[in-house]
Amino acid sequence: SYIVIFTIALIFTLVVVLFVLKMVVGNPIMELLSHAKELAQGSGNLRARIRVKGRDEIAKACEYINQFIEKTQKTVSSASLNSKNVEKQSILLNSNAIELNEISTSSHQKIDSSFKLGVDIGADLDEISNL
Repeated sequence: SYIVIFTIALIFTLVVVLFVLKMVVGNPIMELLSHAKELAQGSGNLRARIRVKGRDEIAKACEYINQFIEKTQKTVSSASLNSKNVEKQSILLNSNAIELNEISTSSHQKIDSSFKLGVDIGADLDEISNL
């Protein structure tokens, strides 16, 4: 009868220990894996953070991953801002190139007109000198 009671107590203790281990170790690891999988395969939400509970190794790993996500988020944000600035500068350069092309075309037309006028004046002067 003591063996039966001991066996039941041992099984009950094992169930309690396994439940506590699942709560303390299993759930944080599953949450860590879930966030890592979402980052790797999902939308890559860089605003999401892993909830850190406790001060054990798993909590430290979660903190380090959160720090990495934050740095990555800042890098992506900076790259996005730089991309927008480059786009604005590209539009401005394109506008300046169009304006420069128009000015160049206008100058070319004025030079052609001046050349033709010079040729006409030269012809008129030749005609006057022949009189």
